[in-house]
Amino acid sequence: MTARIWDVATGSELHQLLGHLSQVTSVSFSPDGRWLASSSWDKTIKIWDWAAAREILTLTGHTDGVSTVDFAPSGLMLASGSEDGTIRVWDLETGEEKLLLRGHAREVCCVAFSHDGESLASAGGDGTVKIWDAGTGEEWFSLAAHSRVATSVAFAPEGSLLATAGWDQTIKIWNAITGQLVHSLNGHKAEVTGLAFSPPGGKLLASTAWDRTVRFWDPFTGEEIGQLTEQGIQTRKTVNPRTTPMPMQRPTLPAQVITAATAAVVANVPEATSLPRVPVAPPLPPPPPPIPAREPVVVIEARNGQHEPRSEKVILASAGVDGSIALWDVAAHTRLTTLKGHDRDVFALAFSPEGRFLISGGLDGNVRLCDVASGKDRFTFQGHSGDVTSLAFNRDGRTIASGSWDMSVRLWDIPTGSCKATLTTHRGAVAAVAFSPDGKLLATAGWDKVIKVWELDGMRERFTLRGHEKTVSSLAFSPDGHWLLSGSWDRSAKLWDVNAGSQITVLADHALAVSAVSFLPDGRRAVTASWDKTAKVWDLTTRMVIRVMSGHADSLRGLAVSSEGATLATASFDGTIGLWDLLYSRERVTLAHGGKVHAVAYSPHAVPVSKYEPAESVTAK
Repeated sequence: MTARIWDVATGSELHQLLGHLSQVTSVSFSPDGRWLASSSWDKTIKIWDWAAAREILTLTGHTDGVSTVDFAPSGLMLASGSEDGTIRVWDLETGEEKLLLRGHAREVCCVAFSHDGESLASAGGDGTVKIWDAGTGEEWFSLAAHSRVATSVAFAPEGSLLATAGWDQTIKIWNAITGQLVHSLNGHKAEVTGLAFSPPGGKLLASTAWDRTVRFWDPFTGEEIGQLTEQGIQTRKTVNPRTTPMPMQRPTLPAQVITAATAAVVANVPEATSLPRVPVAPPLPPPPPPIPAREPVVVIEARNGQHEPRSEKVILASAGVDGSIALWDVAAHTRLTTLKGHDRDVFALAFSPEGRFLISGGLDGNVRLCDVASGKDRFTFQGHSGDVTSLAFNRDGRTIASGSWDMSVRLWDIPTGSCKATLTTHRGAVAAVAFSPDGKLLATAGWDKVIKVWELDGMRERFTLRGHEKTVSSLAFSPDGHWLLSGSWDRSAKLWDVNAGSQITVLADHALAVSAVSFLPDGRRAVTASWDKTAKVWDLTTRMVIRVMSGHADSLRGLAVSSEGATLATASFDGTIGLWDLLYSRERVTLAHGGKVHAVAYSPHAVPVSKYEPAESVTAK
């Protein structure tokens, strides 16, 4: 129930801060060093004039214990995270709550502001790390960072690096702007509990763990430099002054140490002892080792008086010319089962937002709804007089859009199985449909070379976008819904402003038709696939290609990006699905579907699956 202030130089206690009614869980100094914030299981945050040992302010609002606090660089705002699963941002001039952020499925373990104060990172018991706009509270993206509780986050004092740590005993370094994984650091033998970059430039990263060690890392190369144990400092990395462009330096360790209940927290007040470090001139890091598969979560369901075990898996679905749909265990790269029902080519696949259902459409003109857990068909929607070429779920999980060669788009209501509306304004086959993230808009496109954007409230056409010279084959909304990306057989992709109805730019680098497009979760990058056998990743800020993925023996017809944005799946007429690491552009694994592949789709997250009927014999390379 106390926080203690210590003088590191003398080892003497300076002050005891008394006021909390339960265990103190976290402390943070203001940037100017004048104030101290403390959090407690008593659900409150206190602001102290620590030099005078005087309480200045008490912040209340959390409904459960507060586990973490951090000052913004301006010193005018404070972020807190709680066991209630929320993050709150406080205005310290008024003492009022400025923002309430919800998104974590479990407790919030750590919060940290970026060095410019524009971003806020949070780590949760659900294993995710989320990046927020510190000014508006908008969630920019979510990282599936750790397979167990994510305990700590820290922004580098300069640049764009973000470090995360968790109970899975790993530390990960990310590009906080793109969400790309840069390094995975392994060395601790128990849960990692804390992280801190050295000031002022973040050339050194320190980590603490329940293995009773402090380890020191070069965050730019991912190398462990040394560790601090009960026996003292052990240096692992030796710098050769003849080959090192900078002299070996000894970055300072903090001079103020605060103990809060059972935790030791280091506050960044420069001075004191040091460790050797490696000067920073990092080459491109090597690819990280394969990420081990998570242990499946077992769910028990009662069925006919018997208990049936079910496990949760991230599923990849693929479909091709033989009318079958393969369901793959993404972590194990193995086929779980093969679904049958369509008698001819399957052109389109889509998972429902919660991952419970998979819809498929094809040459037989039908839309089939499959229960993913059991692999059994639930319903068949009939009404199109031509091939079904494109499908999309709305965010409510109740409405499906289907596009067809009969030049129509149909909206289906899942609970009733009925067709809610039919759109017949296209003058050619409809090849693409997409719902906006907020579920208010529907975009459609096809062989008439135009894109139509519809307001679902009243089914009013908002505008028609023109510019492509050939069939528009694919559509995708950006995560924030402001942009629309279209791919065309004219070998280009175009980026459109959804609000203004205007073209922003053209992405043209493919040698043949663009068959599929998608945004990455950060909204700043996009992926295109083409009949030229390649997939390309684009930086939408510079309009430049930043990754090229080649290796398929035939044209690409579909693509899918995993929910965390780390992996790309490509569907090819060479009969395979390629799984690509988006960080290094290397083909991670090839799955043999068997016959030409039209479409692929990822489940949005791990979903419960039962023991399927045995899959046909297949090979995975």
